[in-house]
Amino acid sequence: MNARSTKNDRQAFFAYPSSPPEVFNTIQKSLPHMEGAKTTVLAWPQMDVFGGFIPDQVRKSIRRATYAFFDITYPNPNVYYELGYAIGHGKAVGPLLNKGIVDAAKKVQKLGIFDNLGYLQYANSRELANRLKSRPGHRLLNVYQKEVDFRQPLYLLDTVIKTDFRNAIVSSIKKAKVFYRSFDPVETPRFSTPTIIADVSASAGVIIPLLESHTVGHEEHNLRAAFVAGLAAGLRRKVLLIRLQTGFEEPPADFRDKVRSAVDDRSVENIVHDFAQETLQYAQTIDMPKADKSQALRAISMGAAAAENEFRTLSQYFVETAEFNRVQRGEVKIVTGRKGSGKSAIFFRVRDVLRSKKDHLVLDLKPESHQLVELRDELEQIENLGAVSHSIVAFWYFIVVSEIVLLIKREAEQRKIADPDALRIIDEANDVIGDHKIDFEGDFTTRLNSTTRFLLSEMNSRESHSKEERLKSLTEAMYSSAIPAARDFIVRNSKIATTFTVLFDNIDKGWSSAGVSSFDIRLVRYLLDALNKLSQDLSAKKREFRSTVFLRNDIFEILLDDTPDRGKSGRVNIDWTDSEKLRQVVLKRLQSSLGGELDFETLWSSRFCATVDGKPSFQFFTDHCFMRPRFLIQLIELAVGNAVNRGHDRVSAEDCLEAVRQNSYALLDDFGFELRDVSGLDAEILYYFVGCPQTLSMEKLAEYLLKGGLNPDESQEAIRLMLWYGLIGVKRGEEAVYIYDVGYNQKRLNAEIRINAQQNEFLFNPAIYRALEQRL
Repeated sequence: MNARSTKNDRQAFFAYPSSPPEVFNTIQKSLPHMEGAKTTVLAWPQMDVFGGFIPDQVRKSIRRATYAFFDITYPNPNVYYELGYAIGHGKAVGPLLNKGIVDAAKKVQKLGIFDNLGYLQYANSRELANRLKSRPGHRLLNVYQKEVDFRQPLYLLDTVIKTDFRNAIVSSIKKAKVFYRSFDPVETPRFSTPTIIADVSASAGVIIPLLESHTVGHEEHNLRAAFVAGLAAGLRRKVLLIRLQTGFEEPPADFRDKVRSAVDDRSVENIVHDFAQETLQYAQTIDMPKADKSQALRAISMGAAAAENEFRTLSQYFVETAEFNRVQRGEVKIVTGRKGSGKSAIFFRVRDVLRSKKDHLVLDLKPESHQLVELRDELEQIENLGAVSHSIVAFWYFIVVSEIVLLIKREAEQRKIADPDALRIIDEANDVIGDHKIDFEGDFTTRLNSTTRFLLSEMNSRESHSKEERLKSLTEAMYSSAIPAARDFIVRNSKIATTFTVLFDNIDKGWSSAGVSSFDIRLVRYLLDALNKLSQDLSAKKREFRSTVFLRNDIFEILLDDTPDRGKSGRVNIDWTDSEKLRQVVLKRLQSSLGGELDFETLWSSRFCATVDGKPSFQFFTDHCFMRPRFLIQLIELAVGNAVNRGHDRVSAEDCLEAVRQNSYALLDDFGFELRDVSGLDAEILYYFVGCPQTLSMEKLAEYLLKGGLNPDESQEAIRLMLWYGLIGVKRGEEAVYIYDVGYNQKRLNAEIRINAQQNEFLFNPAIYRALEQRL
């Protein structure tokens, strides 16, 4: 029977799964305790749905409710969809969790959605009834909603494993020539609700792949998908839920009728292309909510923490450092930095600045992922490393010159109406690259994978019993035919004054989670060799060629150890050690969002409290961000959101402390994946320390790791990496020394350990310890 509310009553919608029975029965028993309360609870089994379509009736009930409750004890995609839908409709929401269920809180906290949203716990039906009588205070849409960004109108919920299905979606978006932002769990493992609300609301259309149960990470991804789909529907954005139909699995009931099925890459391309074009038209019809200026804090926008999601607006607040200027001038072969240090920001700004200059051709190679496993498996069987290295250099050389040919062709296509010679250039380019059976119409990821398959097919088709001989034959053919043809085309169709610049990022993005292999490192080294060789060859033809490869600092350190001529390549490191430079990053973003040219102290003091925990508030933030711009931006955004949500006129100390707590959970996953990717250690290694003291001896650190399942050698490697990443520091008297305090010099940090050996104390970084100090 449908629950009715009187004129003075508040009506709350309550969503919960029908199983398992221990949760369902407790909820059912709680509802009679609500009689006489000012809040009337409409539970989904009470809805009058006879003759109606149940998902429509659920959405209608949410829209009519004053606010909504959701039981999240057991992850359920229908409940997550309805939660997202309620938030998208601007409802206050109250998640609830049965604390009597083993590991329920741990699973919820690991997913990340509820870091900022929070939840209330109950143990029995009477406690639950009392929770239902309270009024939720979280209207997250009012705090985090953004205006639609017509320059990047699409949003993509990315997957952790970059499958062919996922790559086909990304390639199709790029073919449609529509810019997009995304949530990429590889770059940002933690799913932050404020960021998702901001990004989805700033988009006109949302593309959400659904994964089949045989795909790694499907359960967590599909829960995120359900939440984002509900959020987008509540915001009245266009939604494309797409799956690769490989079996008979049914999507969740709440959005089953909205899922499109694809059977191959071509059908994916057709579906995504049509959706992208429809989104461009739909974007013009979206009515934007009037900005609420009741709180000065609402005007603050720190931009996106990841440069990939803000490259269209990055010029408004980019800080031009000395390192940036060196890259722009072509003085640097390698840019290194830790994840979140700003490598991608430099990549995008250098690209855009150089493209605006006359006689500059800029090739930006940023594969979303690459699948070179087949190439590795084939080449690792060949014992002659000299032959392998010669061939991989040829492989990279061929990739780069083919991309430059394609770039020149596209430049000609843009001017073919006004320039009669452009048609000749296009025909020549087609002759040069047309014989290789490579898909040159897709994005760079597609072309890279296609080229790999083509070269392997060519190698294996050659007549020889020896893999080494077949490889040698293919390499000779590339150097005698394909490479010279492409190189001659480049020289023939460019001016002597032309400067070619190649920017290469993300080469480490598709590597195995089992850790960095020696082949991976050689792949980078031979890419650098190929770029140097191409520079020499074009220089001989009086063409200037520059290249810069962007690498994570940990990868570069391994590369350096593996390279005979250490330090030969020009390299600049952008890891941050100066809080004053971080202050400039924040100042530029505050000025961009608030307008004007006010100084930092004026802007900061008018909106942030003076001190937190006895420190100046900005110093408090820099002490909790690992000296990485991405983490600092995330932290400030969280603090501002907390203040707005609590109705504060300024960000208070409590808002800042809560932001650190929220961010620390995200950092557990961020650093866990970083440790795994470089070493192959367990990604959950930091969870071994939950409940530990902040200060530990070397022996105690090892003890926690051994209890977690590592062997002695692995535990020592884990401690070394934790020191290298700044997760732990060396105790010096009452202070701690972290890696960024000694210029990221591991040897200097090791010296601190020796000097303070008698004290033998190590301190967890306060930025991450907040998530470890209480048991999950």
